[in-house]
Amino acid sequence: MDRILEDVKKYKEYMVEMRRYFHRHPELSGQELKTIERISQELGEMGIEHQVIEDGGILAEIRGSASGKTVLLRADVDALPVQESECNLAGPKAVVSENKNAAHLCGHDAHTAMLLGAAKVLQERREEFPGRVLLVFERGEEATYNLVHIMKYIQEHNIEIDTGFGCHVANFLETGKTAVQIGPAFAGYLSFTVRIIGTGGHGSRPDEARNPIDCFAAIAGEINCYRTKYISPFEPFSISIGSVHGGSAENIIPGEVVFSGSCRIFNIETADMIAERLRATVKNMCAEFECTSEIEIPPIMVPVINHRDCAELAKRAIENAVGSKHMVDSEAWMGSESFSMISSLWPSVFISLGIKNDKKGTGAPHHNSMFDIDEEALPIGAAAHVAYATAFLSSSLDPKEDRYAGTIEEFHRSLQMDFGVFD
Repeated sequence: MDRILEDVKKYKEYMVEMRRYFHRHPELSGQELKTIERISQELGEMGIEHQVIEDGGILAEIRGSASGKTVLLRADVDALPVQESECNLAGPKAVVSENKNAAHLCGHDAHTAMLLGAAKVLQERREEFPGRVLLVFERGEEATYNLVHIMKYIQEHNIEIDTGFGCHVANFLETGKTAVQIGPAFAGYLSFTVRIIGTGGHGSRPDEARNPIDCFAAIAGEINCYRTKYISPFEPFSISIGSVHGGSAENIIPGEVVFSGSCRIFNIETADMIAERLRATVKNMCAEFECTSEIEIPPIMVPVINHRDCAELAKRAIENAVGSKHMVDSEAWMGSESFSMISSLWPSVFISLGIKNDKKGTGAPHHNSMFDIDEEALPIGAAAHVAYATAFLSSSLDPKEDRYAGTIEEFHRSLQMDFGVFD
């Protein structure tokens, strides 16, 4: 077994300190200025060259002993707009957010701490591997997609990347258990918002009104049939309506209803089909109920698909670093991830790291106010980053032909996700 885990464990207290610092001082998507300032400070003290990219985050570089391939390691740094509970599932948390209505309830504080811990070890080991390791600390993963600014910087500076690697803590896996899926890892995400405009009136005379609530009910019923009517039973898919707003009193028929929802998919063609079905369903039902409509369907967040050869290399390397007792199988997540922008461009691996410990009360759902992590997982996650980077750089694996054929700009424009950054 490689000594990677032993080397990483030297920095366990450092990672705990970093994780707790970021947890106490969370910043929402697109607002992570102090977070980026602290990460930059830490990288500077390690002697790691890095660039703070306006609106995007940080891109750092660790050069190996000789020329070679390039590995990109990524962590996200933003928090969620939720008021955190002081307790987890078992009792008081070790650390709680000090910022009102902002909290790290998805594990991004842990992701950042683990990548900083991995950076220390990679910097110390840089004479032992060829090539280079890029470290990306990404802003706005939850909401504002700031990664596109880093992507633009990579394109403008002609930075060649051979593979990407990332890690997400998982509340459903026991602490330290590591899962490397081959193929689908995280689902794609398609959201929709619909405004139905009817004719308001008095509840005693519905015949004189055109009730948008009735129209919504018909649309919702049709949407709930998509799973069985249009999707293969062998294809992972989910769709749900999460928000409905309309009406103000029991005897007033409202003039409009606004509802929104999302679906999770692993097939882009399915996503395109569902988008068209949504438009057709809304149009047809509104015509039936004599209402009009407005529908907004933002660009899809593509799924994370792990490259087979890279995932198999990751499994071997991580098992060699942390031991087979930490390796488990796991189904793909139906949640979505901006890491998909990386895995769509370059052959990549995105792993899951368990943080569930019933005695410590860690294991509440992600984005829940009681969410917490078991910090014993931090060294395992950091070791996984180091293990994959060094194994890939030292291997003969060269998946260049599986990279996206066009430019980064062309990729983002194809998904309508350039957000004007490339203009």
